[in-house]
This record gives sequence, structure tokens and C-alpha cells, in this order.
Amino acid sequence: MAVGGGAFVSPDVDEAMLRRLTSSNKLTVEAVVRPGATLQDGPARIVSFSTDGGSRNFTLAQQGDELVFRLRTPQTGVNGSNPETPLCSIPTGRYTHVLVTYSPGRLVCYSNGVKVIDTDRIQGVFRNWGPQHIVFGDEWRDDRDWDGVLEGIAVYSRVLDAPEARANYEAYRRIL
Repeated sequence: MAVGGGAFVSPDVDEAMLRRLTSSNKLTVEAVVRPGATLQDGPARIVSFSTDGGSRNFTLAQQGDELVFRLRTPQTGVNGSNPETPLCSIPTGRYTHVLVTYSPGRLVCYSNGVKVIDTDRIQGVFRNWGPQHIVFGDEWRDDRDWDGVLEGIAVYSRVLDAPEARANYEAYRRIL
């Protein structure tokens, strides 16, 4: 999906996604991203399960040349930005396989199959999640356009471990 000044809304999955993720209290977001520009802010939304700039369940986004993650829990608030978690740098114009996992008290990110962050800064479960929309390349409302190419997107209601993250990266590397 090439997005820039536009977005893709995944139809008819919001309720099922909310139900599965809140029952497991676990999440993995996986995508292959190729930013079209370094100067993206807002941060620019790549994959967002949100309503607008102030209310989300989770968001994978780009701020400058860095990926950031916002996750809503009772401790992080309705915007999931207290704290916002910096994940890793991503080069403009090149594909990066990114996989972010969360289980209560542990957020892990893999970039191209290599663990780049493992933190306990985010705490809590998903009991305060509410109905939102899964959107690729922007917000449902508000302008947070991301300029780039996005593919291989998956959202799991479980945590993928290091061997799975590496295997998924290797599979995409062969394709790309």
C-alpha cells in the first residue's frame, strides 16, 4: 500500500479486533515499512487503531527518522502517549521489517529480525480500550498522514517471540 496524502481503512474488523485483543491483553503489530520522507511528524501514523489524534488503543508511527509506539493502558491514558516509546531508526527509501509485541509490563521491538528494545516502561492491561478504527497511513479523524509504502501488515492477539520475529523477517527478506 502506497500512502501519502491518503489512507486505507480496513473494513469490518474493528469490533472483532477489539474483542480479541482485550481478551488476551497481548498484542503484536508487524509491518514492512518504507518511509518516503525523513521529515514526518505528528507523529505520522503508519498503523493506528484509533479515532483521532487524542484517542487510540495503539499506534505505530514515525517521528523524524524514528519509529515510535503508543499503547493505551490505564497507566498510559487514552492517548497512550504517557510514555510514548521510541523504537528504532528507520532509513528513508529502504524497507524495514518491524515487529512490536506487548504483554502486560513488557514491550519488545524487533527491526529486521533483531531485538532493538525490550522495556518495562509500559504497564497495564487493555481494560480501558474502546471502539476505534484500524487505519493505515493516517488517523480516522485529524491529519497525521504518513508518506511511504506499507506491506506485510499483521496484528496478532498474542506475543511473537524472538525466533518467530527472525523467521518472519527472513521470509520477507526473501520476498523483497
